Amino acid sequence: MTTNTDRAIDQNQNTPGLPARQKVPKLARTEITGRELSELLAPISPEVFEREYWGRKPLFIKGGAEKLERILPGGFGLEDFIRGSREAESRRAPGFLLWARTSFAKTDPMTYIRSDEIDKRFTAGANIASINLSDPRVVTLAAALKTQLKFGGDIHCALTLSPEGNGWPAHVDRSDTVSLQCQGRKRYVFSEAPVLDWPRGSIVIAGDGSPEYFSYNPLPWEEEMCADLGELHEVVVEPGDVFYFPAGILHTTESLSPSSLALNFVINHPSFFDVVMELLRSRLISDSAWRHLPVVGASRMQPGQLPSEVSDFFAARLKELSHEIESLEPAGLALNREWQRLLAEPGEHIRAQLAAIAEPAESETVEPQDILRLTRRAVTSYAIGTEDDGSTGISMYLGAREVSLDNEWVPFLQTMFHKESFVAESATQWAEGPEPYPWETAQEYLQTLLSEGFLERVAV
Repeated sequence: MTTNTDRAIDQNQNTPGLPARQKVPKLARTEITGRELSELLAPISPEVFEREYWGRKPLFIKGGAEKLERILPGGFGLEDFIRGSREAESRRAPGFLLWARTSFAKTDPMTYIRSDEIDKRFTAGANIASINLSDPRVVTLAAALKTQLKFGGDIHCALTLSPEGNGWPAHVDRSDTVSLQCQGRKRYVFSEAPVLDWPRGSIVIAGDGSPEYFSYNPLPWEEEMCADLGELHEVVVEPGDVFYFPAGILHTTESLSPSSLALNFVINHPSFFDVVMELLRSRLISDSAWRHLPVVGASRMQPGQLPSEVSDFFAARLKELSHEIESLEPAGLALNREWQRLLAEPGEHIRAQLAAIAEPAESETVEPQDILRLTRRAVTSYAIGTEDDGSTGISMYLGAREVSLDNEWVPFLQTMFHKESFVAESATQWAEGPEPYPWETAQEYLQTLLSEGFLERVAV
């Protein structure tokens, strides 16, 4: 049976220059080519994007049906949205949420829904949104963008389906967003620069710049702030168009067609607290004193006063904490490890889905003429520095994995990370000093990295 929603989507899809959905084969593209970011930003180069727009100001890129086809072969429509939501729901995919909202009055709260309610809710005029649905093409594209942007945070895949005349109200987000319009036409009204620097979450902004309501529990200083709205701009996006806006940009949307479907890559930047607090926790948690608070009997407590044993306990922990902080070097190995770990970690939701579509681990013996490269499926990084005992420490990162290596790997890895691809036997020349590695040594290194997923073979 064809529903009202299906008809709306089909009418919009069969516009001039846009292929009919049912005639386009779906390609379950799960290989990362290394060109995803370039294709998404074209004709803007990644270098120009990084230098002029990344984290600074919005960027609208006119695309079209051909660009959409290159990025997502077969396009992405309502049936993909429903199928991906249904699969994520049945698998209980990490981080998956699906919700609907008709208006943005305080009396009309966001409602979490099931995938079988999408059609009914949309037909009733609601915006439908999801995050982290299951789709191999979408999650592979997200992993590729994480790899090629090399930012120290995670990336979420969010979908928004809006009926004509509906959309999101004026608001700011804590995340950067790269939005790819998949179906229909949508209007964005937005500020040229962030109206709030690095908000802690999404905030709906009233016409006078004051917060109308928060998507989280605000602190008093947040409730008192007022955004400088200034001059606003407008663009209309169509299928294949890309719109990037950094955190803190005021924006509002409205669907201009019977339906509008957008795929949004939500880029979450970690804070300084995320880095330092996790590092301090890892360094101190082995001491049992940091795993509890003092047990104080009620008979020893005085109303409104801090018990002396608690005060003494705090004093001891603060002294230890001060020592740990003073021991940290800004460019030292400890903070470098945390930074490299953040670069490599794509987020639990992407890791879980990539694992489900992962290719079998390489087990064939590495031969001298094999062509290898660092894997494109996830960010690989490494950290080298001096340990507290004066020795050289080296760690490699892939996704959530950390592998500690011996010092003898240092010149090998330093060379390998600067190679786009390489012939296996050339690795014998990566030794420090005039003597090359014996082939058996280089082969052992390469075989280990290949079986662990850090390297992959390049088809000739």
